[in-house]
Amino acid sequence: MSEQLHQRFSTEETKTFLEEYLDDKTKLFYILEILKITRRRFFQLLKEYRENPDNFSIEYKRKRATRKISKDVEKNIISELEKEKKLIENKELPIKFYNYSYIRDRIYQDYGQKVSLPTIIDLPPLIVPLVKLESTELWSREQVPGSSRHCAALLDCTLSATLQSIYLLQSM
Repeated sequence: MSEQLHQRFSTEETKTFLEEYLDDKTKLFYILEILKITRRRFFQLLKEYRENPDNFSIEYKRKRATRKISKDVEKNIISELEKEKKLIENKELPIKFYNYSYIRDRIYQDYGQKVSLPTIIDLPPLIVPLVKLESTELWSREQVPGSSRHCAALLDCTLSATLQSIYLLQSM
């Protein structure tokens, strides 16, 4: 998909092309080819320009924010993630990972809300508050889970409570 007009040209450059067309300095065919727009779009811009040349703009203004989920959906995702977390933390169950597909299905069945998997997966790091640890005990290198092992090597096989809280945030 090609870039939109406001991403390829500034308002001033577009005004220049419109003025050249109005002054018969440049043929329409060449302007359409340069701007990479249709005749219909060109004449829409020309009409806007003629109506108000001083305030003419090709800048795009969004009417609402994109990629935003409602507070209700966010609350329901958090609720379902917390339920799943309790299952993971239960040592008697063999569950070790979140089942995001199941969470998506539960949200649809219980609340009638359609949510994509990336929305569920990406939500926790954005909304989980920092965890205050009561313990200041340090972890040994063997206790450091997963990808944080390289941090332990750099810190002489011990991690501070700060790194423990970072890991807790990542695992939520």
